[in-house]
Amino acid sequence: MGCNCKKGEVGYIEPNGSNEKNKQPVIHYFLKIIGFLFMLVLLPIINIVIIWFIFRTLVLNKDIDVKELLLTIGNSLKHKEEEEEEDYDELKDLTEDDVVMLNVEEIEKK
Repeated sequence: MGCNCKKGEVGYIEPNGSNEKNKQPVIHYFLKIIGFLFMLVLLPIINIVIIWFIFRTLVLNKDIDVKELLLTIGNSLKHKEEEEEEDYDELKDLTEDDVVMLNVEEIEKK
């Protein structure tokens, strides 16, 4: 089982417990714990928002306009994407005369 006899080499097999392999799970679990603690800190904020929406709906009899909330979030994300596209649109209009090549040797036919 552990003697490695089937491969033709008889001898001692070193254990797989090197330091580098042990560090990866430690870092992985450390990041998971940090993420868990971050979400644990956000939990009271999320609960307060939920309680506010319930209070506003049941006690104050006001409708919650989820569509408006989602549109504002969507527009903020869309605005960021449009800025990136604008930069690309400027590059589309460039011609060979507009661009100057740097550190390029000219190749001529001899």
